[in-house]
Amino acid sequence: MDRYYDDPRISQSHLKRYLNPNPRSLFRSREEDDYYYRKEKIYFSKGKLLDILLEGKDVNEFFFIESSDYKHPSAVVESIAQEVYERDCLSVYNLVIQIKDKHNYQARWKEETILKWIDETLYPIIVRKRQIGNKVILSQEDYDKTATIATSILNGEFTKPILDEYPGSYQAELYTDTLKGLLDYLQIDHEKKLMRIIDLKTTSDYLEA
Repeated sequence: MDRYYDDPRISQSHLKRYLNPNPRSLFRSREEDDYYYRKEKIYFSKGKLLDILLEGKDVNEFFFIESSDYKHPSAVVESIAQEVYERDCLSVYNLVIQIKDKHNYQARWKEETILKWIDETLYPIIVRKRQIGNKVILSQEDYDKTATIATSILNGEFTKPILDEYPGSYQAELYTDTLKGLLDYLQIDHEKKLMRIIDLKTTSDYLEA
């Protein structure tokens, strides 16, 4: 999928923001939007997971499912850690301080406090990021909900016959000169000259609800 996301053509999903009837929404932002670290939107992550589960691929190859008791750092600390991690400068004290100060984080801390924070807070986050690598992070709750949806689709009275009717491929890429689109599931029957596009949806609740 890296090829698709790196392609400079405009994604149809990005165009949807301009369909909002309220133009002020284009300028509305949260403080976290200015941070260096930007986490993928949860509906994108769950959508990718749903495709992988339906396709029968190894989830652990693409996702890191975090334990339910993991305590998340604040957004600003996560942002600092992400930049330190990507610049691989944890051992360079002056660079870490520059990044911390750029985030306007705890400007009045003494050096002793900063060193303790680096050792006890920043270092474990960086180690965790190194272990996870490029995998998408999901909570156990989000995984469980998406897995329940996948099971319901694969075995559902109405959905299973549709998936089984024609051969298909997940995450099918479509391109025009200026636009691109990513289809959740594309079925093609060459004999009947039939093409079926299935747009899979995840929900915030279990499908049974």
